[in-house]
Amino acid sequence: MTTLQSPIPAATQSTPQPRAIVDYTTPPPPWPRKSYGPSSVSLREQIVAYTLLIGGSILFLIPFYFVINASLKTEAEVQAGRFVKPPTSVEEVKFGNYARSLKPDKMNFWPALSNTVVITTLSVLGQVLSCSLVGFGFARFRFRGRGLLFMVMLSTMMLPAQVTMIPVFILFRALGMIDTFWPLVLPMWLASP
Repeated sequence: MTTLQSPIPAATQSTPQPRAIVDYTTPPPPWPRKSYGPSSVSLREQIVAYTLLIGGSILFLIPFYFVINASLKTEAEVQAGRFVKPPTSVEEVKFGNYARSLKPDKMNFWPALSNTVVITTLSVLGQVLSCSLVGFGFARFRFRGRGLLFMVMLSTMMLPAQVTMIPVFILFRALGMIDTFWPLVLPMWLASP
């Protein structure tokens, strides 16, 4: 028995398309961006902006000036309020104040510095590692309850530290970690919110 087979129309036949050649040596075209460079801002606007920035920076440097000036005067002059006027001669400058302030009877500087370095280093490492892992998880993975967990994380970030201070103290007291570095460092390793 013979069956007749009709030929497949040319429109439905699949012919392999040649692959496009991709040139990886030329960079892709730049993203279309609006330029905020000097060409798009007038000279008058630049003058106003720089004047405001310089005025603001001078305003914020005034307390720094008072602190430095007061640190170079005697204690009696500071108590009398004569730290506004800068010293007029080298004899008025008291550089010995810095050496006196670092003596053990005034302040035990080196243990305080080492404590600060240890706590800061461990806290920064913990924050960077734990928060980047959590942020990567929320940004790249899709899972059930992701939206709810993200809302919980955002809501805990909005709580001021004073709200959780007493419960955190009670927790660390129950764990026996009072008067140690652990309450300062451990929360930073747990993705802080």
